[in-house]
Amino acid sequence: MNTGKEIFVEVPPEHMDRVIGNYNPVVIITTRNNQGESNAAPFAMCMEVCHNPPFIAFGVGESKDTYHNVKRTGEFVINVAGEDILKKLMVTAKRYPPEVNELAEARLHELPGVKVTAARIAECKIHFECRVEWIKEAGDHFVVLGRVVSVTVDKDALTEDFKIRIDKIKPVHYRGRGTDIFLTVGSSIRMPR
Repeated sequence: MNTGKEIFVEVPPEHMDRVIGNYNPVVIITTRNNQGESNAAPFAMCMEVCHNPPFIAFGVGESKDTYHNVKRTGEFVINVAGEDILKKLMVTAKRYPPEVNELAEARLHELPGVKVTAARIAECKIHFECRVEWIKEAGDHFVVLGRVVSVTVDKDALTEDFKIRIDKIKPVHYRGRGTDIFLTVGSSIRMPR
């Protein structure tokens, strides 16, 4: 009998996040700082957690401007980035002082939020505007749960029955902490239930 020891390798704890973080698309989360200016940072730890009502959660370190802004304002926007803006996304990953607008540094363009004051990013084809439901400590991060209050999608990336055309979004996935590799979406598979 195969016990799994022959074909599976246990990943050491210090490398687990390199395996865990490969499945959700990289997003840019926008918030407002104390002066009302935009703040932006990329996140790979972001996921839908409920359909009805729609909730999205993300993990953030306490030292991040995003954490402090979300805690103070109670709102944020999740902007789904495509491979076409990956270089600009990486500019938002740099450590800037809290008063610096990363969108301006990356030459990304702001759109006003529909239902929140945080900006949407014009170059991103999907925006999830959220209000904070709760923030909870989780290890060396905090989990922020947001109720989605508005979703906007580029009309060319949406079918008539409101399904996403993934070929128009072209989301990217981060290979994991300690790497500089991103993955793109390949082909789709239809599998009846």
